[in-house]
Amino acid sequence: MGRFLTVMELETGPIAAGGGCVARAADGRVVFVRHALPGERVLATAYLALVATDVDPRVPADTAWHPVGALPPTAFDHESIIGSARERLRAKLSYTNLGFALAPATFTVNELREIYAAALGHPVSATNLQRILVRRGVIEATSEMVRPAAAGGRPATLYRFAGRGLRVTNPFAAFRPPPDCS
Repeated sequence: MGRFLTVMELETGPIAAGGGCVARAADGRVVFVRHALPGERVLATAYLALVATDVDPRVPADTAWHPVGALPPTAFDHESIIGSARERLRAKLSYTNLGFALAPATFTVNELREIYAAALGHPVSATNLQRILVRRGVIEATSEMVRPAAAGGRPATLYRFAGRGLRVTNPFAAFRPPPDCS
């Protein structure tokens, strides 16, 4: 245990009443330490894996995908761990170009809006999202268009992320829910 703790020197802080802390390892992993019994510790390592919407990864037969807002009951403090991971994703979507890991190679602004709304947990304006991400140089229009659906409308421009590597685009930014959203 001593060797493991020397790797986890970066961030620590309380996560729940009753004891426990969150630590970020040197490689970026978030490690949660929960006090199960006096003098006893249980370590849980959480990895946040991002899967693009156009990918359907194979999972074992005893595993299923669940919407984060409708998870089945979890053991111990795993619900708070999942909540912490979602909050971290929300924050990173606000100030980085991390959306590239969730979106297909090309997409319409409306498709990207749906991805951001699902991750952020509140409605997102397609117009504002496009304006912000284009201004920051995060997304760029391609020369391709998507034909309108049977209901009609204008052809939608396809966009792509300007880069596929993680970078900070605005360290002070935050996507906030609209005032009428609770």
